[in-house]
Amino acid sequence: MRGFLFLILSAGIGLADGLRPVAEVDSAVLEDSADTWLVTMFHLHSAANAWRYSAGGEDEADRTLLEQSDIGRWLQAGGEAGLDALVFTEHNALARAQEPSEDCLLLCGVEFSGTQGHGHMNLVEPPDTQADCLRPLDAHQIPVEEYAAAIARVQARGGFAVVNHPFHPSFPWPDPGCLGAQGIEVFGPLPGVLRKNLAWWQERLLAEQRPIFPVAGSDFHPLPLLRPGHLRGLVNRVRVEEATAEGLHAGLRAGRIVAYRFGPWTDPEDLPGVAICAGPGLAARMGDSLQLDAASVRFQVHLSGARGFQAHIFDETSSEPIYSYRVEGDDDVRAFDKDVAGDWGFVRVELERRWRLEHAASGLVCFER
Repeated sequence: MRGFLFLILSAGIGLADGLRPVAEVDSAVLEDSADTWLVTMFHLHSAANAWRYSAGGEDEADRTLLEQSDIGRWLQAGGEAGLDALVFTEHNALARAQEPSEDCLLLCGVEFSGTQGHGHMNLVEPPDTQADCLRPLDAHQIPVEEYAAAIARVQARGGFAVVNHPFHPSFPWPDPGCLGAQGIEVFGPLPGVLRKNLAWWQERLLAEQRPIFPVAGSDFHPLPLLRPGHLRGLVNRVRVEEATAEGLHAGLRAGRIVAYRFGPWTDPEDLPGVAICAGPGLAARMGDSLQLDAASVRFQVHLSGARGFQAHIFDETSSEPIYSYRVEGDDDVRAFDKDVAGDWGFVRVELERRWRLEHAASGLVCFER
């Protein structure tokens, strides 16, 4: 019986209607080693702001935040831990570092943070704006309308918004929808809500019919005993055109991302690679929207270094995976033809190895008519 079950897992489970495997794969479009992927930790706090929720705004508060910031220390620690970039998002104030670092790229944002009973979200504007769009803000009483307005403001400035820990017991997200946010923190420090986060993400994709990218958010708060090795586990790989803060912001905003929840013992170089390409010439990739003029589209999934993981492919037709299979090789490549019946669709991939509590979630390749 155990051998029979192994064969089922290896062959794949639940090939949905409208999805057809393709025997031949195009090795010319596999993940290119020349691609630049930045291993990025998202949603960190400095010692100046980790445990307070006061609204920023006055010059004195800004000076205090800058003087007490230990961001430079953690940029050095991030480099030692094998990270390429850190995204600091202070509570209701724009994160700042006293001086740039050569150890790790820095992207600064704001965590829009209510107190008990109010949800949080990260707002990250382009690096060259360096503006706090939240002022003035009463952090204790934030109506839902102000969440939506803040998201609209940061998007109008070329930034993006991410819903943080939507099922946090003390800071639950205040609305059934995303209020226009482009991302959802699907992996965070609370493992008990991981599956609820992933299910809600898929639910919002089906309901809102627009791209929403996944993020692993560390919600890092510095403590005296923390060491560089703690800057691992909840990380993201972001594909960028240039390894700069501007390039990182553009890659995140476009959804060219794979989010990971792994143990802190995992070296970033050992994270499994996930690549999806689709359409004519398989030119569309994660973060792209492909214009369709046919009833179906071909896509290809390339998983590297993922032997032993269970892979799940999701699309716009169901809350459940349209195909699941066990990854058997170090380079697992599979191609499919997929029907797209409506005006919008997508494909994305999740990986899991439950016995080690390891998970990954890819960004989307979208299809439009």
